[in-house]
Amino acid sequence: MLIVLFLLPIFSTAGKAQNLIGMKEPEIIQYMSQNLQEFVRQKDIVNDRFNYLKYETNDGLQTILVFLNNKLMCSEVRLTFDRALLAVKTRELNDKYSKTGENIWTEIKGRKHYSISLKDDNWYYTLSIREITKQE
Repeated sequence: MLIVLFLLPIFSTAGKAQNLIGMKEPEIIQYMSQNLQEFVRQKDIVNDRFNYLKYETNDGLQTILVFLNNKLMCSEVRLTFDRALLAVKTRELNDKYSKTGENIWTEIKGRKHYSISLKDDNWYYTLSIREITKQE
């Protein structure tokens, strides 16, 4: 079952939300440290296949992966979260974005469209946020 979704309001508290796609790595690090202090950067990860920044909450209930392209700009964001948070996250999605399908939402910012999908991964849920390209 695929669920689509995006944007940091889902990750944020007190309305401190921002779409990270297109931001450069230093901007993302600064934004996270200033606005989403409940998420702690995990620097002990090494991955030869993907370049990403990883943030987790101290309670381990949420993880944000910010995927970077070869120009070190955010190309996709994924939030994994505990099953207990599903109702809250779904309500946030329905309040902030246009629902366009089963577990799929869309955000429009200027001329850009973003897909937000929610996927049930058995032990947890994953929200994926990415820009919708013209060929999609």
